[in-house]
Amino acid sequence: MLLFKWLPQFLLFFALTPAFSQKNQYYWYKTTALIENDNVEMALVYIDSAIQQNPKNVEYCIKRAEILLQLGNLETAIVAFNSCNTLKGGVSSLGLAKIYTSQQKFDAAIAELKKYLSESDKISESQIKLDPSFVELSKMQEWTDLWKTEWYNAGERFVADVEYLFFRKKWDEAVELLSNRQGKSKGNHRLFALRGQAYYNLSSYKSAEADFSESIRRSKRNPNYYFWRAKCRLALKQHKAASKDLDMAMELSGDNPKFLPERARVYAALGNYESAIESLKIYFNYYPNDFENQFLFGTILFQSNNYLEALFALGKVIRSGNANAECYELRGLIYVKSSSWELALTDFTKALELEPNRAQTMHYRAEVLIKQGMQRQACIELREAINRGYFPSQELFFKHCKK
Repeated sequence: MLLFKWLPQFLLFFALTPAFSQKNQYYWYKTTALIENDNVEMALVYIDSAIQQNPKNVEYCIKRAEILLQLGNLETAIVAFNSCNTLKGGVSSLGLAKIYTSQQKFDAAIAELKKYLSESDKISESQIKLDPSFVELSKMQEWTDLWKTEWYNAGERFVADVEYLFFRKKWDEAVELLSNRQGKSKGNHRLFALRGQAYYNLSSYKSAEADFSESIRRSKRNPNYYFWRAKCRLALKQHKAASKDLDMAMELSGDNPKFLPERARVYAALGNYESAIESLKIYFNYYPNDFENQFLFGTILFQSNNYLEALFALGKVIRSGNANAECYELRGLIYVKSSSWELALTDFTKALELEPNRAQTMHYRAEVLIKQGMQRQACIELREAINRGYFPSQELFFKHCKK
């Protein structure tokens, strides 16, 4: 189902990524990637191929109907949503409610919402209430009457409260809330995983790893739990264990490309740069405009001494307008490798414009200034870097500036 963009990525994983039984789900993952890349027309082609591969998959059916709705093919979308209900009654009623609301068929929309809310598998109340598709419907008395019924049980309301804390990035409060809940009951695998996510965002990686391990013990075939434990283990420098977890996550998910950047980080940490680079190349077949991971790609290429390709990768990030100070600093270091002093100086200067307090970049710029014979300015830079706590600058300062 289509959820709001503000819902944290972790929760999207839990809501949307099933443990596929088939080895590879290329058409499904290509569909979701194309939608994220705003290429809905091509997504329709790929979801049709996915359905041809597995015609009884309810999630595929709903996704196809949602795509038709996005394309504005309302009548065709209605037929598609209704066909999904033949696979599993009520699952597509939310989509039908959106269409009927847009057609001002409010009684029909309310009827479909009631069907949807009666299902056990549904998105949270706040997501429905904040959905812009229901703005007109929300002005009606029937809408108010609809919400007088308690459609969500205590457990579902609790998870919605946690999701809201995640949205506000109140990780400490989320840990406290989840811990109190688990203190009153044994807790289920999802609650341990949610607390693991909160711990991870607090940089409490050992606690996070313990919670994801407990989630895995209780639900051994959820690929997301292995993925998140791998993230924890990478942060704890347990690289081989992280690699095994990612292997399991890929196998259980049917090769989810969303897991590939993390796999690249683990491979790079193990010194297996060839596999790290290959993982990201596969990922970019799905998400070519993911500039955050283009920067990761450039970083790994730099680590593997592949400077020319690293320049191309970083150039894509910079041309996109998404470059940060670290990106300019890294490109500056590549220019240093080829003794391109002017280009390096330009990039280090740009990095400091974006983050004036980057002592490490001051040090690098000072090194270039020394190469260009501008020793006085270099000494000013080095002294400032030392004052900001970058101790490697001391040796360079004593060598070139201490008279």
